[in-house]
Amino acid sequence: MTNNNNEYPKSFKLSKAGDFAIVRLLHSSVSTIEIIKTHWLQKGDTWKHFKCVGDNCPACAIGNSARERAYIRLFDYGSGEVEVWDRTNNKKFFDSLSELEKDWGKLDDIVVKITRESDEFPTYAVVLQPSKNYAKPDNVAIDEKIAYRMAASRSAEDIQTFINTGIMPPKKSQSNNSNTYTSNNNNNKVEPIIKTESKPFEIVVDEDDGDLPF
Repeated sequence: MTNNNNEYPKSFKLSKAGDFAIVRLLHSSVSTIEIIKTHWLQKGDTWKHFKCVGDNCPACAIGNSARERAYIRLFDYGSGEVEVWDRTNNKKFFDSLSELEKDWGKLDDIVVKITRESDEFPTYAVVLQPSKNYAKPDNVAIDEKIAYRMAASRSAEDIQTFINTGIMPPKKSQSNNSNTYTSNNNNNKVEPIIKTESKPFEIVVDEDDGDLPF
């Protein structure tokens, strides 16, 4: 397995109503899902995505509200790759995951079908599937920390410079020893398994706040 700490994780996305995917959650527990406050900020044609620095945040000061984002790692049986669902921290959704964990155990032992049910302000149906029909992928980390690759950690001074000039100062290179998964490594793909028809165990409906600006 290749380690690449600089690669932006492949995004999980269902583009329109009716799209669906069969996935395995790569979290042992709801508590391991990373949730952080972030800003999307545009200057000219340039967008920057970074963590909110909290008190005295220059982005907050100009009225760019921080959005609380949850980063859910999952294995998509359709693409055969690890992907990240960048979505809102929706209480109804996380309560539903907590119920699944309570009733069925570790989240990474659960396989679900996620279906996008609407286009504007999308809602999703999450249907539990029989996990025995889907092989567990090999050499894929559970509870891996990936938020640092989704939104940059920048100082208040750097953020203010971007607001003033449209240029984000270069970030000092920093070694990171955490193991990461490279989604385009074909050796780590798992071929989708032919699925048998079965009745869902449970249905959960979730609401999101719409697509991100990219």
